[in-house]
Amino acid sequence: MSEAVEQRHALTAIAGELDDLCSRLAQVQRDLEPVEREYEQFVANFELGLWRKAESGEIKRLPGEALRLKMAHLEMPAELLGRREGLRQSEKRLIKRISTLKAAADARRSVLSALKVEMEATQ
Repeated sequence: MSEAVEQRHALTAIAGELDDLCSRLAQVQRDLEPVEREYEQFVANFELGLWRKAESGEIKRLPGEALRLKMAHLEMPAELLGRREGLRQSEKRLIKRISTLKAAADARRSVLSALKVEMEATQ
């Protein structure tokens, strides 16, 4: 019975951490939304500027998409790019940790289920 109690306490701890991480992830995503809009607007305006240069003959042709993005990053305010990358990295770390905790919770639930079956079989 004490193993079942330990598993339940572990599940409770996991649930608490998951709750906290999900709240933090939601906040990061809320913070990221306006930054993403600003980032996408900057890139779109930059690409439009390149297109106009190509149309006017200032440049021979538009660079490939990957190069255009790299060029936009060079022109982009460092604060915007840094904020976006920092928030995206935080989001990825939180998602990864949440996934890990979900797997741990599933394992604990399996152990509890096995203990329940074992207990029922001995009664």
